[in-house]
Amino acid sequence: MKENKLIKIIKNLDYYLQPILMITLLAIALLQVLYRFVPFIQTPWTLELITFLFSGSVWMGISIAVKENANVGILAIYNMFPRKMRICCKVFNNIVFALMMLAFGYFGSMSLLSYVRLDKLTPAMHAPYALMRLPILLGSIYTIYRIIQVINLIRTHKDPEFFDEFGNPKQKSKCNKIEGAI
Repeated sequence: MKENKLIKIIKNLDYYLQPILMITLLAIALLQVLYRFVPFIQTPWTLELITFLFSGSVWMGISIAVKENANVGILAIYNMFPRKMRICCKVFNNIVFALMMLAFGYFGSMSLLSYVRLDKLTPAMHAPYALMRLPILLGSIYTIYRIIQVINLIRTHKDPEFFDEFGNPKQKSKCNKIEGAI
């Protein structure tokens, strides 16, 4: 069954948004630096936009790190544990992280709602403050979605860290050296 393109884009929205956010952020930062050398042209809106883009980039990056299993961990110690213990640690870590993301999402949505009620605008761009805080809510929702995906991969024996492509447990590697491990 072929997956609909729109569904695929929605499932991987963070992968599509991240490069757009970073390219836009870099272009606006370059514009801000260049305009410093041009007299009588002031661009205070660039700082607000860069802040918004950076926030969005960070929150999308968190969900990508969860999906790619590239979050911070002490791999040298983690790899000494037996496979079942590592599975338990990974599930526990993801559940605690999901709870933290739920808290961020809840408080971010409360902040968003208060900004909407107060109808506050940013000083330079005159954009709603709620829009500037939206990446917190969207990023936490997307990260929770990614955490659910990771836990589901473990549950269905498809996590490449622990199982091969047939769902059989992977044998412990003879080499414990992992690129980039702490």
